[in-house]
Amino acid sequence: MIDINEIVETIMQMEADDIEHIVSAVRNRREMLSIKAKAQFRIGDRVKFFSRRSQEEVEGTVDKINRKRIVVSVGAVSWTVPPTMLERIEQ
Repeated sequence: MIDINEIVETIMQMEADDIEHIVSAVRNRREMLSIKAKAQFRIGDRVKFFSRRSQEEVEGTVDKINRKRIVVSVGAVSWTVPPTMLERIEQ
């Protein structure tokens, strides 16, 4: 298992160029994870996610799949949610 504390300590000792390389790698990995997560959903799927605004779990239906976010209809309200925050509800 990777020790996060060791990684943080190593980053704290790096020069600016090395940190930029790490930041680029993290961005690329996040984008790959988002693409993989987005591929799991189709329009009409029932999904749930945790709302930081209301501090509760919200359930809705996928209305649209955009390039970076998914539009989820919850009653009369639409939310744009990152695909990594969504979980499909099995019907």
